[in-house]
Amino acid sequence: MHDDVLVDRYNFFIFEVVKAHVAASPKHPETLHYTGDGVFMVSGKIISRRSLFRPEMLG
Repeated sequence: MHDDVLVDRYNFFIFEVVKAHVAASPKHPETLHYTGDGVFMVSGKIISRRSLFRPEMLG
């Protein structure tokens, strides 16, 4: 099943999820992104720069 009401105006699709498998608590979950023209991408590798940040930088 799908809902195509928003397709013409926003290029937005809503599909019915019929089955899903999920890790109990993924550390870095992968996400799927639609980039347009029938092209999708999966989130890339994790790059941590945590050691470079200090609390005063976030204020």
